[in-house]
Amino acid sequence: MEVKYKLIVKENLSSKDISNFGDALKEQNEVHGNPYSKAEKCTCICFAIADDEIIGIGGIKDGFKESVFKKAHQELCKNSMLYKYELGYIYSKIEGEGVASTITKKLISKMKNEKLYATTRLHTNIGMVKILRKNGFIHTGKTWESVKTIGDEIGLFLKKN
Repeated sequence: MEVKYKLIVKENLSSKDISNFGDALKEQNEVHGNPYSKAEKCTCICFAIADDEIIGIGGIKDGFKESVFKKAHQELCKNSMLYKYELGYIYSKIEGEGVASTITKKLISKMKNEKLYATTRLHTNIGMVKILRKNGFIHTGKTWESVKTIGDEIGLFLKKN
């Protein structure tokens, strides 16, 4: 199976791209709110495509979201405000083939020397934790739970340039 990767900057997003991204997020079932509004909030997105089917996605979200970390994590916010972009929405229908890893690398490369951060589940998304560490992200600060992660902890990862 040959996988092709398509990186799209915000200005070039088509309605089809937005719809495809939303469909993949809906299938992933990890985002809050309307999945079809998420692509437009990204600086760039990446699709992994095999046999004319989208098998993976990812994006770089604009801006540090202090609200994500709640009042209990103010120390994270103070240390992390310099990180203006979030690597997120990483999803692959196929595990163990390097799709999520390649999407991550392509998005990081597009952002060059920008400071990036990411959040992920620490216990049920071990593959993403490994991908982040392999790409220079360091787990920082306290962990927390959200409505969708009861029974698991979310960790904040900062990319060291």
